[in-house]
Amino acid sequence: SENDKLQKDTRAHVGNYLLAAKQAERLEKLLKNTKTIDPKKSKLGGLVLREAEDFQRGNALVQKDSGYGVGIGVILNKGQLPNFTEYDFVVQTAGNYLLQTRYAAAAARPVKLFINGELVKPDAIGNVTGSWNPDTQTWALEGVFKFKQGKNVIRFECPGPFPHIDKWLIYQADQSQKVDASSQIAKASVIDQNYKTHSQFVSQWVSFLKESRKNPNSVLTAWLADEFSEGKLSNRLKEHLSGVSLGNELELAARYQELFSSAEQAVQKQGGKPTPLADPVLEEFRKILDDAKGPFALPKSPDSLYPDLAKTNLKKYQAELKQLESTTPQLPLAMAVSEGKIQNLRVHLRGSHVTLGEEVPRQFPRIISGEGQTPISMEESGRLQLANWLSSPDNPLASRVMVNRVWHWHFGNGIVRTPDNFGRLGEPPTHPKLLDWLAVRFMEHGWSIKDLHRFILQSATYRMSTAHNAAYAELDPANKVYWRMNRRRMAAEEVRDSLLAISETIDFEMGGATLPVKRRAYVTNSSNVDPKVYKNKRRSVYLPVVRSAVYEVLTAFDFANPSMLNGKRQVTTVASQSLFMMNSELMSDETGTLPKSLLENKQLNDPARVNVVYQKAFSRQPTTSETDSALAYINSYADDLVAEKKTAEEARQLAWQSFCRAVLSSNEFIYIE
Repeated sequence: SENDKLQKDTRAHVGNYLLAAKQAERLEKLLKNTKTIDPKKSKLGGLVLREAEDFQRGNALVQKDSGYGVGIGVILNKGQLPNFTEYDFVVQTAGNYLLQTRYAAAAARPVKLFINGELVKPDAIGNVTGSWNPDTQTWALEGVFKFKQGKNVIRFECPGPFPHIDKWLIYQADQSQKVDASSQIAKASVIDQNYKTHSQFVSQWVSFLKESRKNPNSVLTAWLADEFSEGKLSNRLKEHLSGVSLGNELELAARYQELFSSAEQAVQKQGGKPTPLADPVLEEFRKILDDAKGPFALPKSPDSLYPDLAKTNLKKYQAELKQLESTTPQLPLAMAVSEGKIQNLRVHLRGSHVTLGEEVPRQFPRIISGEGQTPISMEESGRLQLANWLSSPDNPLASRVMVNRVWHWHFGNGIVRTPDNFGRLGEPPTHPKLLDWLAVRFMEHGWSIKDLHRFILQSATYRMSTAHNAAYAELDPANKVYWRMNRRRMAAEEVRDSLLAISETIDFEMGGATLPVKRRAYVTNSSNVDPKVYKNKRRSVYLPVVRSAVYEVLTAFDFANPSMLNGKRQVTTVASQSLFMMNSELMSDETGTLPKSLLENKQLNDPARVNVVYQKAFSRQPTTSETDSALAYINSYADDLVAEKKTAEEARQLAWQSFCRAVLSSNEFIYIE
């Protein structure tokens, strides 16, 4: 309702906006090719010019002789935030004034503009000029604002660094022209001298008038010309402007205001529907009224223009809404696609999008689907057809690829050992009939991946030991026929999660994000490489993957390049992995937590504590020899620390931590038998 009131208000004061926009254009033209203006020599009424650095109060840095302020002097950020400057000045005549600022900005840094303590524009001085240097300094219209007679205060406030502001000026927007008493249009009945124009709408009118000049048949022709004669008006427009003194801006603005009102009344007579009006001139005014991008369109932040009571109520409602939203259950989200333009594409010769061949209809690869396909109609995107084709029993590829991937995840190698390549350049399947049978069974069970996992894990093949057999190894050294289970090193995520689980610090919370940025926001390594992002105890599946700043714990153990598709991770054995297990911050943190919980449990003696560590790390009990060796190491280590002036309690804690680190650094922990 406030938006409706705002638009109704602006439509009722078209004349005021036309006058303000005309005055703004005049000064813009005057300032276009000059850096400054002399108020004493200016013919513009009520002009006040101030250098930005001449503020009465503020915390901005003034720079005149070097860098960004060479030859002009500017204000910019000094370090303390928010930045602000305040200016005291005197106005001789109360009224509406246009405010212009001159500044340079390579990036948008909107500033809050206050006049006499009131926030009048939340996004002033917000445009980009090209650089921070004096060569791109430009004047910008901030809007029309009301100033009182006598002392006034302007305040610029920015939550971040200031744009580089050079100067600002105000000049009177009110006109001094009078209307003859005998005129058919009485100014006093139409133009409201006390009306306070909104800066956002003035700016929109300035832009609209510039565009209208490109149209020689515009109904605003009489307003747009600097020097005008009736001969330039169309016959129909002459009828609507008859009796108006075209040289008198007040009278002409008032008449235009009446024409806009007439167009609006005509629309109301036909039910308020935006249908064409019979009068072609009024129809042109109606189009301007209803233009979604025209001078009457609501600005992006209309709430700053509401009355004080409406602003207060809005803040209250927004606070209530925020409270309600904070208690609303979060629904699960998933990335999805939306329909685009339906079209066929031309062949990209040699894969290049700039070298195009003939256009081909949308269908599926003939080498898989065969000849004689019916191309997808131009009424459909093809997504449904693609899903049906992929899941069709006649498709020989999709189910086999999926089954092979699941097998690969459990055994370290797929039945086809090149999971990304089932073509001639890939390896042939070691068990083709098994692959076919699993693929058919997968489809018969509703493409259920959970069922496939359960079926494989319950098989005798999966449950085989990793024990070595010399005779079988001689016949099949690569274990392609699966005469035993392969010894497997844990993946990067498994290593981290196992360390957290053993130290009992792992967080099993389900769902949610851990990256502190807005969804779908652009993420850079400079803003998210902060180690705090990765120091949570959530399972590794919840860690953010920033392509340019992958977590070092993951990269140490062959985490796949997130910028590329990769169906099979490489498994390397390098010295940096051993160094990581001995010296990394993660190992230090987790091996510090584990001995603390062991020593706090007074029901355990030292041999029992060694047994707990082995059970957690290796899922087995230590041998007598291993227990004796572990205790000898711990006692010797503690004695050495006591000799170095450590307390007995501190030495005991560090000795057990060293033992835990040695156990967790071993191959038996890293590799799955």
